[in-house]
Amino acid sequence: MNAGNAEPGDPTRISQASGAAGRPLVRLGILLSGRGSNFLAIAESIRAGRLKGVEIAVVISNVAEAAGIEKARELGLRRQRSFCRRDAGARSMTPR
Repeated sequence: MNAGNAEPGDPTRISQASGAAGRPLVRLGILLSGRGSNFLAIAESIRAGRLKGVEIAVVISNVAEAAGIEKARELGLRRQRSFCRRDAGARSMTPR
């Protein structure tokens, strides 16, 4: 998500305003279950301008207490969720 009019290098900016060469912005959904180290690396690459034309649209976890969900909140992502209850024999995701 783009936090206001942040400049490149601003730690709150984790999206690029538009896609490269007029291409539409790519919106990512990130799945995590723990610290979110890969999520944080992606967010930092976007913020630093190394990953252009991309924004993190949502972060989803199957662990309600996952540290990565809290990091997403700290970075200002408005959409983060923790999900998942496995039904007997079925793999369905239901909100907690």
